[in-house]
Amino acid sequence: MFARYRLVLFVHGCFWHQHANCKRSNIPKSRLEYWSPKLARNIERDRKNTEELQRLGWKVGMIWECETEAPELLGGRISSLFAL
Repeated sequence: MFARYRLVLFVHGCFWHQHANCKRSNIPKSRLEYWSPKLARNIERDRKNTEELQRLGWKVGMIWECETEAPELLGGRISSLFAL
């Protein structure tokens, strides 16, 4: 949280938060009855938390796990979030 900027920055794991179109966000092939609802709850919780923070006047930014693999691009990504 960056109170001065009224910015909350989440760093999400691609698998746990199901990053769209990311190779790390695959759903396991076994125990679908466990994994599908669990991952869906994570996504829903993220949506609700984002909406609530925005309702309270905060800007919300997300960095995905896969984005941290390119440090040369990460700085620009983070800077762009402060400009929201």
